[in-house]
Amino acid sequence: MYDFEILGKSSRIFAIKWQDKTCEIADVASANISQFITLRNTFSSNFTQLLSASSDIEARKLAVSQLSNLPSAQLSYSIKGVNGKVLQVSEEIVQDPKGGLISIFTEITTLHKQKNELAETSERLELVLEGTRLGLWDWDPQTNDVFFDQRWAEMLGLSMADLTQTLADWQDRVHPDDIEGCFKDIMLHIDGKIDFYENTHRMKHADGSWRYILDRGRIVKRDKDGNPIRFTGTHTDVTALKLAEQRAINALSGRNQFFARMSHEIRTPLHGILGTADILSRKALTPDAQQLVGVINQSGSLLESLLNDILDISKLEEGALVLATRHVDILVTLTSAFALFEEKARTKNLIYEFKNDTQKQAIGIHTDPTRVNQVISNLLSNSIKFTDSGFVKLTVKIVNNELLVSVADSGVGIEDTRAIFAAYNQEGGLESKSQGTGLGLSIVETLCKKLNIGLTLTSSVNAGTRFTLNMGKIHEFESPKPENQQISHSAKVDLSTKKALVVDDNEINLIVAKTLLAEHFSDVCIAYSGNEAIEKVRSSHYDVVFMDFNMPGMNGVETAEKINQLGLPRPPIIIGQTADATDYAKMQFSDSQIKHVITKPFTQEKLLATLSRLKLPKT
Repeated sequence: MYDFEILGKSSRIFAIKWQDKTCEIADVASANISQFITLRNTFSSNFTQLLSASSDIEARKLAVSQLSNLPSAQLSYSIKGVNGKVLQVSEEIVQDPKGGLISIFTEITTLHKQKNELAETSERLELVLEGTRLGLWDWDPQTNDVFFDQRWAEMLGLSMADLTQTLADWQDRVHPDDIEGCFKDIMLHIDGKIDFYENTHRMKHADGSWRYILDRGRIVKRDKDGNPIRFTGTHTDVTALKLAEQRAINALSGRNQFFARMSHEIRTPLHGILGTADILSRKALTPDAQQLVGVINQSGSLLESLLNDILDISKLEEGALVLATRHVDILVTLTSAFALFEEKARTKNLIYEFKNDTQKQAIGIHTDPTRVNQVISNLLSNSIKFTDSGFVKLTVKIVNNELLVSVADSGVGIEDTRAIFAAYNQEGGLESKSQGTGLGLSIVETLCKKLNIGLTLTSSVNAGTRFTLNMGKIHEFESPKPENQQISHSAKVDLSTKKALVVDDNEINLIVAKTLLAEHFSDVCIAYSGNEAIEKVRSSHYDVVFMDFNMPGMNGVETAEKINQLGLPRPPIIIGQTADATDYAKMQFSDSQIKHVITKPFTQEKLLATLSRLKLPKT
């Protein structure tokens, strides 16, 4: 009569033919029904007993009652499955030729979960975009149709009704002196000469004023011929920062303070961007979503690199950089710097080699290992960036008892080797393979002078470049200090029984920190102020407190001091977190006996490195 045999082989679909017109008492079912649900007393029980929500029961009854006027009814809901498992199903009720009713069920639990996760991901991304004041655009270069979101419009004092959603909405508002540079940078990216499009230009606001806009984007889809058909990116109003920068340049005495403040103001939203992108990258997303998250992550990393370079060049030019020189095994420092870029070199299929021509297992010199690491890292990063095929090599050798370290590559070479070390200068007359800060080699040259390292450069266009560092006289060094060696964080820190408290006045930072910490701690609580944190610590035990430095009213240092004054039998370990990357901010934490500090923005990897250094008592 009813052949459900083919459905009986399905792992997602089952069917029931009903005895009654209310679709509550089953008559015949597909053979696989026992995989999904259990009906007591064979098929004499009421099916609606499997529905847990009264609203679902009422909705189903209403749908069945309307079948006399409709060919079918379709709805979805949760039911009690076998072994107490809750299933999400989609039910379609149809009438057979004889007037009976048949329900075809599709089990959609996984699909329902993915849909909820996608909605949660979209909500979190929307929160980050709103909190960081980023406007979105999505451009089809073939048709010049562009989708601009509401934040993009509001940035220019416009409403969505004012937009035609074409390229003219942007192009007609760009300052005439800036439009040529915009299209030049766009074409460099379209032609594959730079990885990202990035340009700062002026745009006319609805009130007639000019606003500085930081425009970033990337091609995310091309047609079969390689022509771009989807180009997406963000707009950020950086007028305040641009004007502040100009004022700082005109007042050199206040430049250092400006850079530090700019760093703090950008790092705060950047922490939200990179932290959320790090969280999203570990979720099951569609390929397009994964690609967009990658754009956010890489763009944010470029911005963080720019901030670090600006702070370093500021301190170097102001003479505020303090060296910490000591007797070290330089091979440990070089090995550590080399390891940082192995993955990046591998992704470009480069021959990446560290060659020790000294035959020594340890080489002692007197220097600042942190700054040497910075010099070598800059040189290796540049070599990899400007080398598309061939090799990048780090070589160590001894000549006349002096240590020579060289970084060589087979990349694009440098046309003007005299101008390359100038601050804010980029690769002379050559078109850079990707945009950088223009500060890296200036920092390298200045650090080498402070460290008394001789620096020489040889390069040929399209044939490669070699930087050679004369590190000076070597000394015997038989036993390298363990603290100089790179710490491995491959093993996951076990904090599964510990509680953490995050203290921050920024909603986005709290969301990011709580999500990252939830992967390690059994319980993560939040506090929006110093006073709230003190009350929480007084009333409940926390193993670790993540304390933000800049909070209104009572800052992180003051809050930490008051927590220490509580005299708790098991005081928490306090980790200072700050978007202020200056030595002064870190010193204030140190003066208040806070031994652990993490600088925003931080991702799961950086967080794990900090957690691995904690010495928590066993529960």
